[in-house]
Amino acid sequence: MEIENSGDRAHGCAAVAAAIREVAAAVRAAAPAPPADPDALLTAEDVGELLQLSPRTLKDQAAAGVLQHHRFGKHNRFTRGDVAEIVRLSAAPAKPARRRVSLGDLAQYWFPAKKAAEDRGLEQEAQIRRNLWLDPRDGETRFGDFAEEWLEAVSPRLELTTVAKYRPFLDNQLLPQWKAWSLVAIFNGYVEVERWLSKLHQDYAEALVSSYFALFSTILNGAVRARMIPANPCSGVRVTSGEFDTEGWSLVRLRRCGPRCGSTRWAWECRGSCCV
Repeated sequence: MEIENSGDRAHGCAAVAAAIREVAAAVRAAAPAPPADPDALLTAEDVGELLQLSPRTLKDQAAAGVLQHHRFGKHNRFTRGDVAEIVRLSAAPAKPARRRVSLGDLAQYWFPAKKAAEDRGLEQEAQIRRNLWLDPRDGETRFGDFAEEWLEAVSPRLELTTVAKYRPFLDNQLLPQWKAWSLVAIFNGYVEVERWLSKLHQDYAEALVSSYFALFSTILNGAVRARMIPANPCSGVRVTSGEFDTEGWSLVRLRRCGPRCGSTRWAWECRGSCCV
């Protein structure tokens, strides 16, 4: 009888221990997982599990220097920041929306005859061989975008005082007038340039107008060197105000139509030191 009681007690203790273990397991399962250490280093296998990628691919690209990582001897390790950078670099660019082209846009590519189209193509090829061809898409760059890019490129070589002068010139005078204009539109907008100069002369002293126009012309010279427009539209534009000085000018007679035509016209031809 005593032996049976001992067996029952042992069986009861084992049952109680098993119940305690089950309760402990349930408590551990219900407890929230500890937060991941943000500074912990991850292996290629850990990153592969997170990103659903092959660890071998991660190791090969890390060894090639494509992926940001940390190397300890023969071992590659990744931080959370490295993983975020891998995800950022792998983001596919959004495809631009398809634009419906109007018949008016296509008209510039139409020619009245096949011969005219062939001649135009030969002309373009000749310009390319002479390194004179300009991509018309570059000319559509807005002045505001090119001016900011130009200033960023030249600022490291300029004096701080010069940069401090250029910035307000751009913000207060050039960009309000020309920011949305394409470079090719400015190239073809001689009258608008003259009108803008006349307006500046009404509001500012001549020295300031000259400074504004000098910066405008310098930026457009950069566009010429960048092969976005064929020439600077500011060339030959008179900046100073007042009447033209006729001293040093002489009146000459020029033939209009040729030796058989008796009609002539009179024109001013400069004989001054400025043109010698």
